[in-house]
Amino acid sequence: MQFRLILDRDHIDQCRKMGREIAAHLERYAGRHTSTAVERATLRALGVEGAVKGASLVGAVVDALGRERLRDGAAYWLGFVMQEKQCDPTQAAQHIVRAGMPEKSGRIPHGDIRKVTRAAATPFMDAVATMAGRRAVRRRTRSGYKAPQLHVRLMTGVVDHDLRQAKELLQRPEISGITIVPPLQSADEQLSTHGRGWRTRYDVTEAMRCAVDLCGKEEEVEKHVAPLYWAAHSLAAPEMSVMMLPGPSAGIEYDAVTMASCEQIALKRVIVDQWFVYRLMARGGASMVMGSDRWWSRCSHEGQSHEVLCATLLVEAMAAHAGIRHEHIGQRHQFPLSVDDGAGEDVVLNAIAFAQLVRELFPQVPLSYLLSQAPQTGYVGAVLSLLCEFSASVIDWGREKSSAKDFDAMVHRAKELSHMLGGIGAELVFMPNGRINRRAATLLDRIAKTLRTLHRRDFLKAAADASRKGLLAMPEEGIGFDGVIQTNKYYWNPLADWLGKTE
Repeated sequence: MQFRLILDRDHIDQCRKMGREIAAHLERYAGRHTSTAVERATLRALGVEGAVKGASLVGAVVDALGRERLRDGAAYWLGFVMQEKQCDPTQAAQHIVRAGMPEKSGRIPHGDIRKVTRAAATPFMDAVATMAGRRAVRRRTRSGYKAPQLHVRLMTGVVDHDLRQAKELLQRPEISGITIVPPLQSADEQLSTHGRGWRTRYDVTEAMRCAVDLCGKEEEVEKHVAPLYWAAHSLAAPEMSVMMLPGPSAGIEYDAVTMASCEQIALKRVIVDQWFVYRLMARGGASMVMGSDRWWSRCSHEGQSHEVLCATLLVEAMAAHAGIRHEHIGQRHQFPLSVDDGAGEDVVLNAIAFAQLVRELFPQVPLSYLLSQAPQTGYVGAVLSLLCEFSASVIDWGREKSSAKDFDAMVHRAKELSHMLGGIGAELVFMPNGRINRRAATLLDRIAKTLRTLHRRDFLKAAADASRKGLLAMPEEGIGFDGVIQTNKYYWNPLADWLGKTE
């Protein structure tokens, strides 16, 4: 990849420095708080399984403990009962739901509680470490693969169909990766859905276990671990990460900033959950894909595209603080191109400037383009992504009841364009003071100005400012805010030290 825009590289370094300092502030906030989703995920990592009265057992335990006890950590109280009753984690969880919790007493030393919960978490930690090694092997075997790739997102909402389709698609040489998107209800329904533990319209826990079969026998996992991803939704991300990491998946699709803005998830809840997920991804050597394509339904390309890149820089900084390497953070973009709106030249010039700036801001990051099903827009966007040296095209399969014929047509289109244009992008040159370069420089100036505003003020207050407009205006007390809990000095989570030591 070559740098073709004439930009002030010191300006870019300043933007990254502000992003890192904002991320450090958010990390400190996350370190003093937990959430109901983080506590449910921790219980899953400790081996709590099962359901009670139609809801997950981990959700029922969190409900039974209540906010005040969760300040000590769900793992503390689970260990308390395990030590007192001499039982395993699931039995202790069932006891908490059935009989409630006694008042904390000094008759069980904290050291004993910590010892028993560390032991319960060890199988999860060992499984994650094993898969981290296999993911590293997979990356080394594919490190020389440079050709444009094709990634498919399965979103039919039927687990058997998703897994069957994934198995078939993984046999096709042109398909480089699969993402399974578990269906969730609308954002308005998520509060009740997640309040008692994570559920979807199908059992994703069972789906992940079935997905192991897609990867062949145990000794063959290294060959297949990379192609399979899971999309993590909103308040479900911590639990999904815990379920995904010990298995043969490559990583998750997760874009917390987009969720706060587009789905009205409380910003503080997003920060706490996001920090937990990022540290898990780093510890498990997993990849993460963030998608800006959902932003474009809410913005004009010329007016707010700089905020997309501001958010991307902040996510990059938080992920780096957690220990995720830059090349393990993929980005999925979509350009709001319309060739029928009477302003085609301006739209295309802005899109080229945006795409090339993305490529140069993140030179080591795998970039992909969400291929539109609209033929004209899809062709123009796909051509643009190839000319700006994006590494993959993405097809959504199952949205709006797409037919198999439509899917095959999109695959054919992507393959055809990659074959024709795959090597041309490296030969393009932009005029130093040309229209594309000037637009990219203006976009960079807007990014720096927005980051300075967020950096100068407290980010959490600035983003939640009621007078603020745009994509970075996020609700402070949106969905899930009541699930944010400030921890006390006795808080215990056996994953905390382990997650803090990334390699």
